[in-house]
Amino acid sequence: IVVMAVMSGFDRELKSKIIGMNPHLIIQSPGGVQDSIYLSGKIKEANPHFESVTPYIQGQVIIRSNANATGAIIRGVPKETDGKDPIEYVKSHMAAGDLSFKESLYEKKPIGSIALGISMARLLRARPGDVVQIISPHFSEEKGIETKKLAKTKAFRIGGIFQLGMNEFDTNLVLMDLSEAQELFNLKDRVTGINVRLDSVDETFQLKQMLQAFLGPPFFIQSWQDLNRNFFSALKVEKSVMRILLTLIVTVAAFNIISTLIMVVMEKTKEIGVLRALGATRGGVQSIFLLEGFAIGGFGTLIGGVLGFYIAKHINGVAAIVERFTGFEVFPKDIYYFDQIPALIIPSDIFFIIFFALLMALLAALYPAHQAGKVSPVEAIRYE
Repeated sequence: IVVMAVMSGFDRELKSKIIGMNPHLIIQSPGGVQDSIYLSGKIKEANPHFESVTPYIQGQVIIRSNANATGAIIRGVPKETDGKDPIEYVKSHMAAGDLSFKESLYEKKPIGSIALGISMARLLRARPGDVVQIISPHFSEEKGIETKKLAKTKAFRIGGIFQLGMNEFDTNLVLMDLSEAQELFNLKDRVTGINVRLDSVDETFQLKQMLQAFLGPPFFIQSWQDLNRNFFSALKVEKSVMRILLTLIVTVAAFNIISTLIMVVMEKTKEIGVLRALGATRGGVQSIFLLEGFAIGGFGTLIGGVLGFYIAKHINGVAAIVERFTGFEVFPKDIYYFDQIPALIIPSDIFFIIFFALLMALLAALYPAHQAGKVSPVEAIRYE
């Protein structure tokens, strides 16, 4: 129950974080998208299922504070949104500051504002209000006696710090205004692509096909499933394999019931013989041992089910206790993406586990019950 709850929790949380932070569809074109505002309006009018259509810019940079430096992924987004853009998801997960992208003065010059993840802020030892330098891989020219190409460096003030609970975003992502990102990456009036959010995630494939036919070349469209296909396929296979392994563990445990009941049959041969001599039928004796096997399995399943349900509900508290006493980190955040162990108890999973455990307990009692029913009363009490 604990294992299946954690696997289901991983699946749910990954989809929730990815869909919450990323668009359902991404429209791109080789060399960037021109006339993004006109194209966004055209796309939104094409189908009422396109709830939000916004341009974006994405690229890699180095961000440096007075204490440290690290690589980061810049995502440029419009200041004003329609309330359904992925940026709204970030606004609801702000740990400090805000996401207004307000300009401020630094060394008597206006500078833009950014928002970054809480893990990156800790690494840079930076807080809202601090100024950081962002180094872009796109060159700027310095003209003097001779023209030099220098990596573009620009100062930004930290306006807010977000905590999305997914290590990939909290460690690597930096958000800024779209116009600032265009200048940083020398894109002029171009953007990396256009984000599209739908009113129904279930219709992603159909709407992707429709939009591709509507736009045609040179545009190409990727859905959130396309971008994470291998990841979710691996997770699905892992969950299926884990279910098989768990059923094998239950099957192995059922052999303990078989061995226990066989020993009971051998020890109680005389008593079985007496019962048969007094008129007990073979079926009656078999039912006694079937009931005993089922009772053992049922009692064990009850204890295991209650413990499993309790641990799954309080998995992070249990992990904290284990870490405190052993010093071993049960759930490393940088490996598993999340800041805590996700768990989702699905009733159908619990029903399957309990049903399979009880079924195996009953099947395990069949052979010992059959052997007990074969005991001859004459042979059993001959020497008594």
